[in-house]
Amino acid sequence: GQHLLQKGAGELPNIQHVRHVYRLAWSAAGGDLGLHAAASDQIRASLLAIESVPGNLTSLAREAVEVLTLTIALHPEAMESLAKDKVWHSFVVDMVLLCRERSIRLAA
Repeated sequence: GQHLLQKGAGELPNIQHVRHVYRLAWSAAGGDLGLHAAASDQIRASLLAIESVPGNLTSLAREAVEVLTLTIALHPEAMESLAKDKVWHSFVVDMVLLCRERSIRLAA
């Protein structure tokens, strides 16, 4: 992360960036980007109810998971905070185990 700052990156991600990216991935996997700011129970209900995720949202969810990986790599302190966050735990379970879209589960 420090190397990027020295090379010209103006700002590194913080915990809020991490949270926004995982909620974007989660709501896309649930088939409704409008749920980005919704309660975790609503996102989970959408994820469980959807028969299949539209292709564009599948791609978005996969890309967001990849961006999330980079965001956490650039802000490793976020993992300490996320480990204590019950919503993060729900996100991980939903994306890795409960998501019906295999390609999203693999990306997660």
